[in-house]
Amino acid sequence: EPVAGLVPKKQEAMDTWFTLSLVQGALERLEQWAPAALEAACRARHATGMSAADTVADLAASDDFAQYRQWGEWERLAVNVRAIYREIDGGDGTIPDLFVAMAALAHGT
Repeated sequence: EPVAGLVPKKQEAMDTWFTLSLVQGALERLEQWAPAALEAACRARHATGMSAADTVADLAASDDFAQYRQWGEWERLAVNVRAIYREIDGGDGTIPDLFVAMAALAHGT
């Protein structure tokens, strides 16, 4: 006969392991789009003459970025890309433009 409380503790340990593996997977995916990787992607697209708006659309539609669409506030990609473009060439759009770009990503327009 099982010892009282052993099965729930085993299940709790398994649940904890599963949660930790999910977190590890999320962190590994985040590393793919860490600031340095996003900056490199932006710089490469900028070098081809792509605008910040086109870069946002290109990255948002890319298979590499698809997994992040389910994360909260993924539309912040628009602001992050435009911030990188400002570092590269001094600017692309105004603050209201950034909110419009984020809303477009959030609502699929």
